[in-house]
Amino acid sequence: MLNENIQALRKSKGLSQEELALKPNVVRQTVSKWERGLSVPDAEMLVALGETLDVPVSKDEARGDGALPRTARR
Repeated sequence: MLNENIQALRKSKGLSQEELALKPNVVRQTVSKWERGLSVPDAEMLVALGETLDVPVSKDEARGDGALPRTARR
């Protein structure tokens, strides 16, 4: 699930929810909602999250199923 992937990637990078919220310019509570599956980031937010978490996400991919990969592709 997207929410689990966001949380796992954030933790693997050693980031707090507040730190992750900086790049897409959202509040910590928004990240919390994403991680709990209460809301879903839009395509622009997924791209920003991918940049922050070092996981390449194109706008086309983000508009697809919304699945942020668990690990970065090499």
